[in-house]
Formats: sequence, C-alpha cells, structure tokens
Amino acid sequence: DGTSDVVVGGGICQVASTVYNAALRAGLEITDRAPHQFVVTYVAGGLDSTVYWGVQDLCFKNTTDYPIRVNATVSGGQVHVSIEGTNLTGENYKLSSKRVTYSADTTKIAYEAYRYHYNSYGQLLDTEDLGLSLYDRQ
Repeated sequence: DGTSDVVVGGGICQVASTVYNAALRAGLEITDRAPHQFVVTYVAGGLDSTVYWGVQDLCFKNTTDYPIRVNATVSGGQVHVSIEGTNLTGENYKLSSKRVTYSADTTKIAYEAYRYHYNSYGQLLDTEDLGLSLYDRQ
C-alpha cells in the first residue's frame, strides 16, 4: 500500500511538505513539524512543513507493526514521495484543511487541518485535528 503526493514549487521545504503529507496519508505519527512563516502555494494551508537547519525539522514515527519504506524521486520538476508498508486492514487516510478566522492576531492567517481515518468499507473511524497553523500576512 503506497501513498503519494505531487506538488509544484519550493525547494527542500517542498520535499518536507510532500513527505509530511505522505506520512499523514500513511497513518504515521508526526512527532515534529512546523509550518512556514508565510502560506505556500504548493500544498494546502496547514498541510505544509518547513525545515531549517539546526532549528526546525520534520520527524515522524512508524507506529505500525511492520517496516515501512520511504521512496522519493524527482521527475519533470516534481517531487514524488511514497511510503510503502503492510496494510492488512485496508484502512486509509485523507487530509483536508480550511482557512479560519483568527481574532487573537489580525496580522496572521490561520488554517486548521484534519486527518480522516477510514476503514476498508469507506466508513469514517476517526477525525484527527492536526492543529492550527498560523502564517504572517505578506
């Protein structure tokens, strides 16, 4: 079972954001993630991940009972990431985000992101709030 995300733009942060989305869609636990300072265009608001040497990183944990393999390639100017593992249950994950009003600081743009967990029959099992991401207005 592999999940894959393809987005346009960025540099190392495009890779981090693509890995972040693939890890979320693979049902893995995110242990460290930070949003960008400004909204990016290559993933939905609240679903980006920035990295900054020695300060911010993206980390995730394999919480499954089986090994996983992370595949990453670049082709035609696009980053492709898939996470492969063993899925005996047929469960899957989907992501969404939405812009929300954030009245605590009008200099910020806010997004809420969610991960939806479905069983093999398409029934929603769980909704995980991935938190509020705040971005500076440009």
